[in-house]
Formats: sequence, structure tokens, C-alpha cells
Amino acid sequence: MLAESPTLELPKLDLAPKAHVAGGAGATRIASQVLLTFSAMLAGFILFAFILSSLSTDRAQAGLERRFEKPLSYGRAPIGGKLRPGTPVARLDIPAIGLHQIVVEGTGSAQLAHGPGHLAVSPLPGQAGNAVIAAHRLVLGDAFARLSDLKPGATVEVLTGQGHFTYIVRHRTVVPASDTAVFQATASNQLTLVTGDNLSATRRLAVVAVLEGPAKPAPAGRPSVLSPSDGGLVGNTGDLGQLAAWAALLLLVAGATVFVYRILPRWSAYLATTPVVLLVTWLVYTNLAQVLPATL
Repeated sequence: MLAESPTLELPKLDLAPKAHVAGGAGATRIASQVLLTFSAMLAGFILFAFILSSLSTDRAQAGLERRFEKPLSYGRAPIGGKLRPGTPVARLDIPAIGLHQIVVEGTGSAQLAHGPGHLAVSPLPGQAGNAVIAAHRLVLGDAFARLSDLKPGATVEVLTGQGHFTYIVRHRTVVPASDTAVFQATASNQLTLVTGDNLSATRRLAVVAVLEGPAKPAPAGRPSVLSPSDGGLVGNTGDLGQLAAWAALLLLVAGATVFVYRILPRWSAYLATTPVVLLVTWLVYTNLAQVLPATL
């Protein structure tokens, strides 16, 4: 009688732990991709705000220069009253810090993205009283990046529709965000240059310069109420809806980009999608920058 051959028993495989590990690895991979994408977007925004945004500011300044020079040459440059925000009203030159820029009406985020802005409730430079100009210090062209370098005795030159005016720097001061004295009317004819003093937007840096020679009269009709957004230490939160719309479009573009990469050769997909992705990302960053404090 033949003996039975011994049977070889294979160990049973427990697939459950492997499935668990596979699922965990997938979640980790997704989390890593999300974190990497967020980090890349944040790094891109920092690069945009501190460096690349100056390109759009320079382009805006070139356009403002043309818009200011034409009416100035015909004697029709604005000299007061209620002006439309963004209207070029003066040319500001501070040789000591290498600043030569056009000043627009208004000190909100939208106006200061294009360069220095004139506080609407104050007289224009050259007119009697306290004329106030604000600008960014770190981002969006950082027109007032070197404002703290101004020393007493430095000259500030301003050209408006009423002529050329020279101011002499007297002093600089740092005040809390709640202190609006730098915006108030004064008996002296002066120019106050204002910007943010810290990243948390809790302080203002102000440089005060006194007008040499007589002041010009100021036409009636200027606004008289200082709104929080005029102070330059808050962003334009009213544009959050527009920012959300651009962000949603960026997500749609990202999804379409993934689809295009699946159906087209790599280089064809790259050429087809990269310009669109960069354009929409730039628009998202531009709208996000409007939320930053206007004089940061």
C-alpha cells in the first residue's frame, strides 16, 4: 500500500494589513502633494509681492506719466475738488532716496498698487495745510522702501498743476495705527509722507517736510471724512469675492491642465497650458495683494 505523500501547506496571506498600508501610503502621498502645492503657491506669492509686482507698478507708472504730462502741458492738470481715485495729481521727486514717481489720488489698496497716493481729505502738495502722500514700503513697487533714510534737511520736490514746490524735511516719527494725527490739518504748510513701519501693520512711519515759499490756494469741494481704508494700514477686503472667483478659475485651469497632459505629448501640453496657468496665477496674486495693508 502506497504511503500518502505529505502535503505542503502554504501560509495564508493576510491582505488586510497591506490594504491598510496601501491606503495610508495613498493618503500620505495626497497630503504631500497638497502641502507641496500650497508651499509652491505661497513661495510664488512672496516672489510676486516682493519682486515681480514691481514690473506691473513700473508699467502703471509709465502710463501715469503720460496721463499726467498731457493735461499739465495744457494747463489742465487737476488741482483740487473731488477727484476720481487713481487720477494722477503730482510728480514726486526725492533725490536723496532716488524716488521719482507719479502720485495718484487716493490711498486705498487699488491706488497704491500703482505708486504713491495722495490722501483725498488733505490738500494737494503746494497748497496751504498738511498734504499727505502714502505708499508701500515692502511690496508692490515699494516706493517708500527708503523713507526711513531721509534726514532733516533733505529736499522733496513736487510738481502739480499749480507749479513746482520744494519741501525741506524736518523730522520723522513712528506712531501707532490708532494715531491719525499725521493726517490732520495743520497751521503750517507741510508735506507728510506716510508708510507702514512693520509687517503686522500696527505702526506708521511718517516723515514731515515743510514748504519753502508761499502756498497756493486750495479749491473747495475736497472730501472731509477719513475712512479706515484711507489710512493705509488695512487691505481692500471688499475684493474677496473677486479673489475667490479667480481662485476658483485657477482650480478649473489646474484640472484642465491635468487632463491635457494625459491626452497630449508632454511638450505639447506644456506649451498649451503654461501661459494660461501663469496668467491666471498672476491675476490671483494681484487680487490677493489687494488684501494686504495698503502701505505694507
